[in-house]
Amino acid sequence: MIPDSTSGMGGRRPEISGNRAEPRVLSVRELIDKQASEMDNPVVLLSVNPLAYQVGVLSALKYFRERFGTGLYIALNKPYAVLEAAFEKDGLTRGNLVYLDSITNTAERRTESCHFLGRMCELTDLGIALTKIIAENKVNFVFVDSVSTLLIYNDPKSVARFFHSVTEKLRNMNLPAALVLVEMEEGKDVAAQLAQFCDVYIRGVS
Repeated sequence: MIPDSTSGMGGRRPEISGNRAEPRVLSVRELIDKQASEMDNPVVLLSVNPLAYQVGVLSALKYFRERFGTGLYIALNKPYAVLEAAFEKDGLTRGNLVYLDSITNTAERRTESCHFLGRMCELTDLGIALTKIIAENKVNFVFVDSVSTLLIYNDPKSVARFFHSVTEKLRNMNLPAALVLVEMEEGKDVAAQLAQFCDVYIRGVS
């Protein structure tokens, strides 16, 4: 069974203050480590409350960066320029991430640290670009931000099939991954499908 953790239950542990036990909410990084620390190349599905999205993404990214090193960040939610500036502000140094940007409204082009795919290309194009970047760069993990964005442009079954294919491909390459999903009613069915081929499912992060 896939390890499952929530911020409301599995995400809390007691802290003793006088005679009372005060619950402390674990960070996303701690939640992932608790579930995946003994796995060599975990594929993690992370369902995040929209109000805690940026904090949750940053915490998860720090875990993967610290544990695995250089990674491929698939930017579907915010443009590469915005993400890099935000990450640098939060203490993530440049040079340890390669980006695949499919949100910036530009023609397909490449820079030293980013492959601009063009705004919301087909899932097939995204999969081809992902494979190509991994082959051309020393990438130790893949971080997808986010699955929910693809659901705006594609039907749920297509998105589920796409990530089933992607996770199989990553397992064959021995690459760990994080799939980020915004927690919402419309995405529950997709989350249930994605959880079947992920090693860890962390939900209710807020």
